[in-house]
Amino acid sequence: PEVIDDNEFYASCYRFGRAGISPLSRITWRRLGYFFGVDLLVTYDQGYLRLARNGSMAPTQHQISVKHVDIMKLHYRCIVCADNGAILLDTQKQSKTFNLDRNVELGKFKLPPNGQKVSIHLFCLPFAPIHQPTYYWDDLMSWGGGN
Repeated sequence: PEVIDDNEFYASCYRFGRAGISPLSRITWRRLGYFFGVDLLVTYDQGYLRLARNGSMAPTQHQISVKHVDIMKLHYRCIVCADNGAILLDTQKQSKTFNLDRNVELGKFKLPPNGQKVSIHLFCLPFAPIHQPTYYWDDLMSWGGGN
């Protein structure tokens, strides 16, 4: 769906992130596994945050993203906080289309004073194309398997 209700988003989304990050660092981390085969990369570089789908445009033998869908919709929210609790970035809930091997900028924020560490919190709800719930049942019935 294009728009998702806040209650459904926060009840169903996956939450991940990192704490204690030096604001001047450059790091990348992956979130994969049960994301319907979608492998996500988060890159932090001195106040810039990017999110990308990890995979190749052409399917390969050792494909990282097992769900080879060229384009997918991802609902997300990203919050970055300083050690003192100040919110440095809050993207609010957004929905964007993600292509394979394409970065989407999550945001840019001013680095906290006095070398305070930052924590990055990402809420994601990936949607993969699915059939209607009765798809397989209807197919079975059409073959006469339900009699």
